[in-house]
Amino acid sequence: MADDPRAQAHNALKQAERAAKRGALAEAERWSKTAERCAAAVVKLATTPPDYDMDAEVENEDRLREEIMGRIRRLADAQRQHQEWEATCADYTRAVAEAVRTGGPMPPPAPPSPFGGETELATLERIAGGD
Repeated sequence: MADDPRAQAHNALKQAERAAKRGALAEAERWSKTAERCAAAVVKLATTPPDYDMDAEVENEDRLREEIMGRIRRLADAQRQHQEWEATCADYTRAVAEAVRTGGPMPPPAPPSPFGGETELATLERIAGGD
């Protein structure tokens, strides 16, 4: 009986009525909100198709959660790679300026972008989109 949302809603409503009769308005409001939540669960259960596969839904949620976490990891990795590349480019720019100023040898060229010329924002949007 404790798992039946209809019975829970009925019991919560009775508790709310008792609390209201005692003048415990805050308690009555809490019980009435509990009754509303239970009634909403009854409606949801009533509108759920009988062939609804809860296990498949849980598996789908787990799959989506894994996919989203994978995207977040790839986003963080891409941002880290881009920041490292920008730092390398800044070091290269300083080394070129120093070579020009002192007349010393030019540094080796800076490495190409790890994203093939794509901007950081475009890369992050592409990864967030699932690519």
